[in-house]
Amino acid sequence: MPDAEKLLGLPLAVYPEETEDDPGVQPVLLQHGLVLEGTTWVANMANSSLGFILADAGYDVWIGNNRVNYWARKHYNLSADQEEFSDNSFHEMATHDLPAIINFILQKTGQEKLYYVGYSQGTILGTTFKTGEFRYFDYGSEENEVKSNQTEAPLYRLEDMKVPTALWYGGEDWLEDLEDIKILLPQITNLQYEKYIPDWAHFDFIWGLEASERVYSEIIDLMKKHPENCILVC
Repeated sequence: MPDAEKLLGLPLAVYPEETEDDPGVQPVLLQHGLVLEGTTWVANMANSSLGFILADAGYDVWIGNNRVNYWARKHYNLSADQEEFSDNSFHEMATHDLPAIINFILQKTGQEKLYYVGYSQGTILGTTFKTGEFRYFDYGSEENEVKSNQTEAPLYRLEDMKVPTALWYGGEDWLEDLEDIKILLPQITNLQYEKYIPDWAHFDFIWGLEASERVYSEIIDLMKKHPENCILVC
């Protein structure tokens, strides 16, 4: 990807590819939102894109792509035009794809832990808000019975997530319900920081010109405070 590397002005590797990574640099994984792709994190101006800001701060930046988007259309046995290729939900992304991405990064870098920054779908991979609860994807009672041996979609046990976590959310975000957020927060057992931004909408977290000052600077401060690992979501 020499053209992209020249455009971005940073060392770039697109995997699968064999490269040598610096084992002393802390990796951070950026996961994009619904119907978006990894370029989200570098699509704004350099001083307003979290991917560039983290790289300039000395972190080893990794950008994930969820299955079926433009950068993730390969499969061992299926082609992208087959129906089975897209027969999946957030649950499969979280239980299969995300662990594979994380394990790949740790194997490549030689690190034992990493930072995770999720936005929108990247925040709630594998979950669906339903009556204020985090549940598996709801296929309907019959298919739920086949997949999970129960008619309702199973609940996720958020209280089992012990990693240090921070959360940012906006008052003008049409994709979230503040009542759901109020139910969610007490279930995060190691919540280190949460910030409500009343005037922010959904895309302000990635494309807002004030994102660097209002969110990204705080993300880096929290990463420095938790040098081993943490989850930061917005």
